[in-house]
This record gives sequence, structure tokens and C-alpha cells, in this order.
Amino acid sequence: MEDLQMSWDHDCIENALKAQWQPFVELQKRMDSYIPPDKSVFEPRRTSLFDMFKAMNPMASDEALAKIVDDQIALLVDHDFSRTFGDVFMGQLVVVTILSQALCEASINAILAIGLAGKGAPELFHVLEKSDFKYKWIYGPKCLDSKYSFPLGDSLGESITHLTKRRNSLIHNKVGVRVKSKLVLEGSTLTRLPLNEQIQWMKRYFSLPYDLCDQARVQLPVGIYSMILRDRGPIPIAEEHRKCIEFLKSRMAKLV
Repeated sequence: MEDLQMSWDHDCIENALKAQWQPFVELQKRMDSYIPPDKSVFEPRRTSLFDMFKAMNPMASDEALAKIVDDQIALLVDHDFSRTFGDVFMGQLVVVTILSQALCEASINAILAIGLAGKGAPELFHVLEKSDFKYKWIYGPKCLDSKYSFPLGDSLGESITHLTKRRNSLIHNKVGVRVKSKLVLEGSTLTRLPLNEQIQWMKRYFSLPYDLCDQARVQLPVGIYSMILRDRGPIPIAEEHRKCIEFLKSRMAKLV
């Protein structure tokens, strides 16, 4: 439709997400090149701990006490990594989680609003917009093309589900409460994954809004909404999503 005009305010969310990519890359490099401190750095602490344990357990052998102290020092060495990078990494993870979800929702809202307006059914958007963003991605584009099918059981479906749970645990956080050891209020569950897994999920969060738009572009008729999140640079496609997009492309090519 030549007379169709639209706002493009979601680009501020996109720019904010892209601005997080380089700091993430640099943080990952610093973490990969991290060298733990030599145990000798903790020698004063070791001596202090040994003396304290010796005073508390005068009958224990020096060898047994030394083993306990060495285990304590080993924990301090391990915790140095967490103290150095933990808060910074978790801060980035929170920001990227929220921005990724916001961009996923903004982009499907844009696709549906533009597409439905072009089909002469803008009032249908007000029905769809009340749904959560995952539902909108799964079912909304069917209003533009009934053959649209969201790959819910594939990596994209896995990512959108994982992102939804983490985002909800942050935005709608609830504390768990126990009274006399009995759970009376169940809190939000923010799963603590190993660092390498959290890094992989973070890469998928960065990539997900663009990959969702790519899979829609593959399946939907060409329209103005095809320009939504067209330029993903500098964010690379998540390898977990690549096969899903390629499969959709091959499937659609066979239907032509």
C-alpha cells in the first residue's frame, strides 16, 4: 500500500541491544584470558587460618589442619574469578535479557500491525496484542498467511521459551518465604547455570529477535514488514538457530 505510513520507534530498543554486543565480546575475552592468582598471594591468610584452627583444635595434627586450610585457600582462589567478573557478567545478562524480550515483542507487534493494516484488518491487531509475545510469534502471523508455522519444537522455540522464563523471573520477581522451615510463598526461580552455558544462552538472546524475523520473512508474503530487523550487524546468528532457519528455507523452496 503506497499510502501506508508507520512509526519506527522500536529502533531505539534495537540500538540499545546492539550497543551491548561489543562490551559482551570484550568481557568474554577478559574471562577467557583470566589467570588465577598464585596461592602464595594468600600465604598471610593461610598462616592466620592455620593458627586459628590450631587454637580451636589443639589435639589435631598439623597435617590434618594444613589439609583443611589448603582447602579453604583453594576456595578463595576459585572465588577470585567470581569476584572479578560475576557482578559485571550478571549485570549484562539482565540487560540483554530484558532488551531481547522487548525487541522480540516490538518486532512481532510491528509485523502484525503493518501486515494487518495492509490487509484491511487493523482492528484484529487489538485482539492479538493482548497476548504474550511468545503466543504472538507462534500464532499471530497465521493471520497474514495461513501456511505460517512456528518451529516450536526446534531451537527457536527452545530459545523463546527460555528467554520468556528468565525475563519473567526478573521483571515479575517474587521472593520465596518460609515460616518455621515450611514454604508459605513460592518465589521466582532463576536457574543458576554454569558460566559457559549462560554465555551460550546470552548469545542466543542477542540473536533471537533477528532470527525470529528471519523465519517470518522466509514464510510470509513480501511486504513492508519484511524490513523489520533486516540489518543485524554486529550481532552474529546463533549457531543453534542457523539450522532451523536453513531448514525453513529449504522447506519453503520445495513448496514454490
